[in-house]
Parts: sequence; structure tokens; C-alpha cells
Amino acid sequence: MLRKLVISALFLVFLANSARSDIFGLCLEAVETNENGRARLYAQEILEIRGAVTPENRNAGARCLTLTKGKEYIYDTVAAKFSTLEEAAKNLEFQREIDRKAEDERKESERRLAEAERAAKEAEERAESAKLAAAESAKLAAEARRREDAKRLEVWTEVFDACKVVYFDEPTQALTNRVCLDVFLETGLPKEE
Repeated sequence: MLRKLVISALFLVFLANSARSDIFGLCLEAVETNENGRARLYAQEILEIRGAVTPENRNAGARCLTLTKGKEYIYDTVAAKFSTLEEAAKNLEFQREIDRKAEDERKESERRLAEAERAAKEAEERAESAKLAAAESAKLAAEARRREDAKRLEVWTEVFDACKVVYFDEPTQALTNRVCLDVFLETGLPKEE
């Protein structure tokens, strides 16, 4: 079924192109035989043609239109139709403007993409820097805690030793001394060595 439709469509396109090809020759023939009314009718049909036209038919159509309309006509590839030179120039300028805008938009998109990539790279570098700074800060904080712990241990050891001496000499005085009491509550009472 689909194959029959495709063959039918191709046949219709062939017939339309054949009929369309004949119109260019008929128009030129009418111009050459001074049948102006018939030439104008064919010229009007040529002006209504849209889409692809063979190079030979482009030349014949432009010649027929130029001779019947009194203005220079060409096949305008931008508009895919026959146009006066002025119309074709406008279409071409319009297409160039569209192309310029598209190019400007493409360049702007590329610039924005490059800017976004640069910003992402900078953010990544800042994140890596912050990560390194945080690691260094943690290292310094750990070292500071270690030094603080070492000082506390040294002080506690000295206080314990002093309280120990007091405890063995005067136990009541050592137990009623607030500093020694805190030390003993933390470490337990000293034992004789």
C-alpha cells in the first residue's frame, strides 16, 4: 500500500514538473510570436511557481518575465521563486541580516559558554583552595590541641605530685585543699610507692 502511494506521488511530481517545464517554453514562444495576452498569462503562472526549478527553466522563466513585465527578473534562490532584481536584492539582504543575527547569537552563545566555563573553573579552583585551607586549619587546630593537652598533662602531673607530697605528710590538709581534692577526685588517692 505504502509503495503504491510513493509511486503515485512520484508520478504526480513528474507530471507537475513536466507541465511546469512546458510553461517556460510556451511563454517564450508566446513572446516571440507577439501573443502578449497569452504571454502575460504564462508569465503570471511562472510567478506563482514556488520551489526548485532547473537551471534551464530558471533562465527561460527569467527571460519570459523580463520580456513580458518590462522589468529585469531572476530566479531568487533565497525565496525559491522568480522575483525582480529589486525584490531579490531585498530578499538577499534580509537573508544576510538573518545570517548576521544568527552569527551574532552564535558568537554570544560561545562567549557565554566560555565565560561559564571560566567561572566554573575559577569556582573549582576556589573550592580546591578552600579544601586545602580547611585541611591546613584542621592540622593547625590539632597541633594546638596536642600542645594544650601536653601543657595540661604537665600541669596536672606537677599538681598531683605536689598534692601527693602534701597528702603523705598531712592527709587532712591535702583532702581539704580544693585543688588537691579536684585532682584526687579525678585521679584517685595516691598510693605509697
